[in-house]
Parts: sequence; structure tokens; C-alpha cells
Amino acid sequence: MDKRKKLLRILLRVLSSATVAVPLLMYHLLLISNVKGAMLYGKVWYLLVMIVSVLFSFVPLLLWREAPEVQKGEDEEKWEYTPFEESFGESENVAIATEEYPELFLNKEAGEEKSEKAEAPSYLEAIEKAMASQKAEYIPEEAEINFSDDDIFSFEKSEDEEKIPDIYSDIPDTLPEGYEMREEPWEEEEEKDEPQSLFAERRGMKIKKIAATVLAFLIPLSVAFAMSKNYVVYGEDGFTVSTPFQKKDYLWQFCRSYEIAPSFFGDSLSFVLYMNDGEKIELLPADLRIDNSFYEKYASEYAYSVAVSEKLIRAGAAKTVKEKNTIESSLALREDIGEYVKKLIE
Repeated sequence: MDKRKKLLRILLRVLSSATVAVPLLMYHLLLISNVKGAMLYGKVWYLLVMIVSVLFSFVPLLLWREAPEVQKGEDEEKWEYTPFEESFGESENVAIATEEYPELFLNKEAGEEKSEKAEAPSYLEAIEKAMASQKAEYIPEEAEINFSDDDIFSFEKSEDEEKIPDIYSDIPDTLPEGYEMREEPWEEEEEKDEPQSLFAERRGMKIKKIAATVLAFLIPLSVAFAMSKNYVVYGEDGFTVSTPFQKKDYLWQFCRSYEIAPSFFGDSLSFVLYMNDGEKIELLPADLRIDNSFYEKYASEYAYSVAVSEKLIRAGAAKTVKEKNTIESSLALREDIGEYVKKLIE
């Protein structure tokens, strides 16, 4: 793998990580800036931004991944061929050769020196006979036949050959009148156009990949920006509902009615407000983020809910308590929130 491919892989990993980290950081900074000074706020969309960012972080890795055949070629280049003979040890080579050709490994007797011919006379004799049989027979110079170039390249016909009719004598050597040879260079043009079309196709595909990569990075940023505009800020006199398209301020006097009931799982209290314009706001349970200034006045979000309930009653909002017996037998008995729950269901 060359340096260019390594650099591309590093850049893709950095881009994939940035696709996750940058939108989350952007969302956090924008949200903090938008709700600055609020005692508490809700509708936090960290999880949604994270899911979108993680999903789109895989787009660059999938778009720019190498084809399987390219990876296979790289693996074949890394693989080194080891000859069959080298795969065995030296002792194994000797054992195999001894088993197949025992006559080549005759042990020498102690104190005796034998020549190569004495060790394997049959092989030497066979070689000498073969060499002797291949010797060319000596031909005297007088017996050599000399051929001249004229004899070799002579095309004169013999008497028998002249009797054979010439089958090519009737073929005309000129074209008929009015006929012209016309060259058709379409094959040659096709060969020239093929590389250009292939180059244009690859270039277009590369541009599409770059555009898709940029888009995969911009989409999570757009989602983070939009979600940073989607929140609810609670205050002393009312609350503010913000969306990516508009922002509305509500006073407690705009509340038509509110409802108190056990939550879906029954482990907390549900506090829902219904406004005059049809807006529905869920104060509890919610993923509320609380500022330090909030604890200067209230002990918890349940204490704040009790204060809101009192203000809503004074503003003329209708109160509804659902499953009061269930609340009294469970949530009202808890030490941490029981006191506030009793006040809310009175």
C-alpha cells in the first residue's frame, strides 16, 4: 500500500470522528447560549443528535472503501512464495532423496578413497555412451555439397509444373469503374473514445463521492443546529417554547387547564399544561436541566411544580387529578417527593 492510500485512510477516520464530535459540541454550545440565564429548561435532544451523527459517520468509510479485488491484490503482493524444496528442512531433504535414489548415497568405506567413476560407474558409462552417440560423422571437404543462393531461391518451373493451370490468372488486378475504396475509421475512433469515456465516468463518480462525503458531514451539523433551537425554558411568570421556526412566550394566565397523574411507568408524577392556543407542555416528568440559581428558591423540580400549580389556580386554570388513589398509595408515601405530591393532588 502506498503513502497516498495510507493518508486517505487516516483522513477518512479523522473525518468520521469529526462527524460525531463536531455536531455534538456545536449543539451543546448553541443550546447553552440560547438558554443562558434560565432557571431550568427541558426538551434536550442530545440523543437524537448523537444517533444522526454516528449513522452519517459511516458514510465516508463506506464510500471510499477499496474494492475487494484491490484488497485481494494487495494481500497477494504481501505473500511470498516459498519453494517446495525450502519448505522441508535439510534433514528431510536428505531423507527423501536417500529413499528415492539410494545409489547416490553409498557410504564410503573407512580408509579407502574412491574416485567418482568408481562410486557410480553405471552413470558415467551411460553418459559416455550418450555423448559418443551424439558425435557428428566427419565429412571430407570434397564430399560437401555446395549450394548457391541462386539455386536456393530459384523459382523456375519444371516441365511438369508448367502443365498445371494457374488458378490466380483470372483474378483482376484493378477495381471496376465507378468503385472507390472507402476507409471506415469507426473502429479506430471507438478505441480512442473508450479511454476518454472511462476517464469521464471515473471522474464523475469521484465528484459524486466527494459531494456525498461533504453532505454526510453537513447533515448532522444541520440537525444539531435545528435541535439547538428546540427547547422549553421555565421561569417565575411563565415559560418559553422555542422551535427551529418560531419562539413563543407563555404566561401562566394563558393556561386553560392542567392535569396531574402518575407517569407511564408509575415511578414519578405527570404534570401536563394545556394552553389556550392548543399548546401542550409537559412539566413533569421531563429531562429538565437545572441552573444553580434555581436552588436559591426551590429545593427540587417538585417544589417548583407546587409553586406553578398555585399560580395556575390563581390564574383560573382548571385542575384535574387522575388516579388519585394510586398516587396516594405510592408516590405520596415516598420520602423525597411525598410532601410535594400531597400538595399537588389536594
